[in-house]
Amino acid sequence: MRAVLLAFTILVLAGCEAAPPTIAVSVDTPTRRGRGVIIGPRTVLTVCHVVSGCDEVMVEDKRARVVQRHLRGTETGDDGIAVLELEEGEFPPSRIGQIAERVGAGVTYLPARGECAWPWGLQPGDSGSPILDAHGRVTGLVRAVYGRAEALDKTIVIVSHGDS
Repeated sequence: MRAVLLAFTILVLAGCEAAPPTIAVSVDTPTRRGRGVIIGPRTVLTVCHVVSGCDEVMVEDKRARVVQRHLRGTETGDDGIAVLELEEGEFPPSRIGQIAERVGAGVTYLPARGECAWPWGLQPGDSGSPILDAHGRVTGLVRAVYGRAEALDKTIVIVSHGDS
């Protein structure tokens, strides 16, 4: 069975045009650590619980502020997408992720330790990691709420909307 899962994962990833892993960034607050995705020269998306209770955060080594929160209710509380804006500097164009026009199957995500097949291997700190379609375009963000070292809620926060 393990060999079958490994073979499936290799086949799925072999067919992907992976986005550069540099589109994913670390997002840190004084009490939380998560991930985000660069969508503009000064703009990053993450999930709201990563930046909960904070208006100023660090994106990699850059100061940023939360400019919008789009909340929705979930079984484990309110969450959604947070928009962050760098206070100084910009990301180079090569680091800006492309948002998929239509939501398709997310096949990989980009946590801090490198590209992984979805949904295997989620760990604390992966919330906000971008989920990519087979062409390396962003279709969503990882939302994982943990309790006693296990994921209580593993969902995809949809970034774009459209017909499947």
